[in-house]
Amino acid sequence: MSLASITDWFKFEWAYMDYEGQKSSERLYQRTILLAAAVGFVVGYYFQQFSYTVGALGVGSILSAILCGIPWPTFRKHPLKWQPVRDAEENGDPADVQNDAKKTSVDAKKKKKQK
Repeated sequence: MSLASITDWFKFEWAYMDYEGQKSSERLYQRTILLAAAVGFVVGYYFQQFSYTVGALGVGSILSAILCGIPWPTFRKHPLKWQPVRDAEENGDPADVQNDAKKTSVDAKKKKKQK
């Protein structure tokens, strides 16, 4: 698989998460980790085994990575509305404006040298 085909694969809309989706994903991540830590602490304290606490936190981390790391449709309910693409002929090409500015600055330098 080439790099170009991998980047084309990620250009699909399903591979992205909108801003509201990122916000809700972050909340879900925090709550999942916090719940796993609390359950792990209680179970580890009850059995007097710190490894149970660490294991519960590890399971919570894996679970939250699966729940929050993948852009599920739940996290894509508010897509961004992009502005329409404008033609360069209508509004002037920004590259042309930059080139014009360079030309004027070069012309000004030439005039200073001539004086």
